[in-house]
Amino acid sequence: MKVCVISIDMLLNEPEHNRQLIKQKILERPGFDLYVLPEYMTTGFVSDPTSCFETMEGATVAFLKNLSQQINAAICGTLIIKEDNNIFNRFVFVNKHKVASYDKRHLFSPGNEHLKLSKPHQRVFVTYKNTKILLQICYDLRFPAFTHTYPDMIIWVANWPVQRITAWNTLLKARAIENQCFVIGCNRVGTDQGLVYEASSQVINYMGEAVVGEVVEAELDFKGAAKFKEGFGAWRDADKVIIEGVEDVIIDMNE
Repeated sequence: MKVCVISIDMLLNEPEHNRQLIKQKILERPGFDLYVLPEYMTTGFVSDPTSCFETMEGATVAFLKNLSQQINAAICGTLIIKEDNNIFNRFVFVNKHKVASYDKRHLFSPGNEHLKLSKPHQRVFVTYKNTKILLQICYDLRFPAFTHTYPDMIIWVANWPVQRITAWNTLLKARAIENQCFVIGCNRVGTDQGLVYEASSQVINYMGEAVVGEVVEAELDFKGAAKFKEGFGAWRDADKVIIEGVEDVIIDMNE
């Protein structure tokens, strides 16, 4: 699978501008199977998500579907979604007309996400190009029990500022090594409300070896990863982790 991980300097609460920036960045880099974008890709980290939510029938999901069909590839990132009376930080994984979603489980209480957003009860995997991918968002990275599942790949999308970047780099590598899988971390760049974000998006293999940058392009050898995992089978010795009250959901995103 060929992946392209794209950091973006989003404008705060300017979704149309940010959608056009996303389109520009993706069209500049044709030929990948999967494009990964940051958390809050259309708004940045807003203090009041009730002021800028969309729905799954709204402009951004329609935009992603159209762009995915145009480039014949999957696209993923998060946006603020309202559903019934709940508002979520929602990871959307779009492959042409198909959409899978995961709502952020671990809401970032230092930024008051827990006061504005709803907490879900699902852990979501997608299967794409015959690989099993766990979807994760930013603060989820600090809770390894939630991710200890040995998938083929884990994707984290984030707004992770530079003053805590050592934790981002270290924990991403740890998750790759302990799950014996590829890890993708997509972080935003630029400045937002006094916080600074550096080029720290990355693709990490099952040995913890990382390629880091503002845009990271990689071709992932899942057969090689599976051979390593089978040969060094730490997963055989692992205790099964059950998260109380959380349902595991697997969504088929293959065409």
